[in-house]
Amino acid sequence: EINYIEFTVSSNDTLWRIANIVKENNINYNNKDVREIIFEIKQINNLLGGLIGAGMLKIISNIC
Repeated sequence: EINYIEFTVSSNDTLWRIANIVKENNINYNNKDVREIIFEIKQINNLLGGLIGAGMLKIISNIC
């Protein structure tokens, strides 16, 4: 089973910034390239492009 956490996206956030935060704070992502993390975030959240708006994103949790 995959566990997710929700990340609150601010109006000035970017996927690059969020991916860097995830990389620093989630042991599942420590050794991954930021571009891989962005790809995963986009897949999990069914995002087609690189633009995100304020709201919530799902991110894989480090508690599994």
